[in-house]
Amino acid sequence: MKIICFTGSRAEYYLLKPLFLELQNTKKFEIFLIVSGGILTESNSQTLRDIEKDGIKIFGRINLERKSNHAIAIGKLCIEVTSIIEEIKPNLGIVYADRFESFGFAIAVSHSNIPLIHLEAGDITEGGTYDDQIRHCISKLSHLYCTSTLKGCETIKRLGEEKWRYMHSGLISYDDMREISEVDRVNIIKNLKIDKNEPIVVGTFHPIPRDLELTKKETTEFIEGLKLFSNIRKSKIILTAPNNDSGKEVISNLITKNLSLIRNAIYIESLGGNNYHSIMSLADEMKVIICGNSSSVIKEAPYYGAHSLNIGIRQLGRESASTQINCDANRSKIEEALTYLAEKNCSVGINPYYKENPSKEIISFIQNVFLEKSIKEIMFKKWS
Repeated sequence: MKIICFTGSRAEYYLLKPLFLELQNTKKFEIFLIVSGGILTESNSQTLRDIEKDGIKIFGRINLERKSNHAIAIGKLCIEVTSIIEEIKPNLGIVYADRFESFGFAIAVSHSNIPLIHLEAGDITEGGTYDDQIRHCISKLSHLYCTSTLKGCETIKRLGEEKWRYMHSGLISYDDMREISEVDRVNIIKNLKIDKNEPIVVGTFHPIPRDLELTKKETTEFIEGLKLFSNIRKSKIILTAPNNDSGKEVISNLITKNLSLIRNAIYIESLGGNNYHSIMSLADEMKVIICGNSSSVIKEAPYYGAHSLNIGIRQLGRESASTQINCDANRSKIEEALTYLAEKNCSVGINPYYKENPSKEIISFIQNVFLEKSIKEIMFKKWS
């Protein structure tokens, strides 16, 4: 079976990586990966280097111009992905989550009459991004679904999809995260000069594309909160780059302007999946705080029991672990929350995204559906 896959952001690739590797190791499947979006504009090419190191062949690269209107990028992707589909003639397309780049890919696959499976379908976010609308639009374009939580299955059901079309897989990246070794942990401590007696704070802030003024306001409060905290509590602070959404430059400029004013802070465009997860894994022996408005705060930090500090409105409405703390984008409240977490031991709580062997479950689901249903049955959807 030929499978066409897509990734348009660094976070998306690292979340999908375990499934790509599992598919690649299964002789029945041949994967064709298309790379686009922010991955191709990273100055250090970290994600591209990781893809190469992982042994995953990139079949196509689609460069996108940095335009404020995502519709231009979506249109370009529709055109270029369609040409690649005509060349490959795939049997299945895999699309992930809620990125605008992925939306362009989904339109092209669906309208080329190729079955499409939507991973991490059914999540809810209401925080001023386009994510929620895009995610559910992708779902209606798709034919099969894997959800990261049980509530996601309920969402897909309410969208009118037949029960055999969806399953609860859990978060795919946990397959990769459990592979972090003691060598990885030792290396990250050495390379980043981490002192185990001091808390480590990893902060990522992404734009709110619908409101760039709010993006500027919330980012400013986040940075000012870090300044206040860094003057009270000695710690290691690592800031990473925003994603490729409209408003990225607003955040990048504010970080560059203020970085020297945050004590012991460094800026790394992309840590890479292995380094990022290695830092989180240190939560069993020191205070690790993952903060900002990235979905990694919600979904990945709880796996290791690292502190999760979700700031602002971007992730509003998203299902969360019992250990997560939500905080307004207010400098005083951010400083207060960071100070509190810097004194509190990390612990694993109830995590709705966890399920054993998600990649194997997804592959088994795909095989069973294609064994039990004809292509016509898969493609011709009925409202349930």
